[in-house]
This record gives sequence, structure tokens and C-alpha cells, in this order.
Amino acid sequence: MAAAQLDLWRSTPCEKFLTTESETVFSLLAGETAPPPKSVNVDGWCENFGLHVWFSHAPTATLARAVEGYLAGAYNRPLLSLT
Repeated sequence: MAAAQLDLWRSTPCEKFLTTESETVFSLLAGETAPPPKSVNVDGWCENFGLHVWFSHAPTATLARAVEGYLAGAYNRPLLSLT
């Protein structure tokens, strides 16, 4: 839902009325964590991984899936199938 709203804002002229804080919040809620938004101070890989786990995966996701997703985002490569 957040991703759809963000796409709508970005594809229309109303994007210029969107505050940096609002765009940051919606981008995190939409799962856009790789790379993290510039307005989010991320001091290391631990904080980056935390953002990824918290905002990019469902609460029921396994740790293996979270690590794989983080590495895929960090190295810009496709996810492997863990099934």
C-alpha cells in the first residue's frame, strides 16, 4: 500500500509537495531499504541490516530469508530460491 502511494506521488506533479520526512517514512514502509534513504543516518552494516529486516520482510520471514535479501540488496543480485 505504501509502495503504491509512493509510486503515485512520484509519477505526478504532486511529488514537489511531499516533504523529505514523508518520503523517507513511505519509502521505508514500502520496503525501499537498499540503499537506505539518504535522510536516514545509517552508520554501519548492522544498522543497514536492521532496517532491512524490519522494513523489507514480513514478521514471519526466516532469518535465512532476511540475510539472503540483505545480501541481494547489498550486492545488487537476484534472490536465490530457498524452497
